[in-house]
Amino acid sequence: MAIRAAVVGCGRIGAGPPSSSEEVGVLTHAEALSASPLTALTALCDTDEATLEEAAAQHGIDCVYT
Repeated sequence: MAIRAAVVGCGRIGAGPPSSSEEVGVLTHAEALSASPLTALTALCDTDEATLEEAAAQHGIDCVYT
């Protein structure tokens, strides 16, 4: 059973633009949570609605909070 997780703050490190590093792998919290078989990214939260909508679309998240 996966642990449901949310990211609060969808900026560069939280759920920013798609990014990766050959040395490190994923570079955002949302990417790391999505990549782990032990967690399920289920919600996002940000005070900036445009940033939130972009991150939600990028990660396929329907549950968003401002």
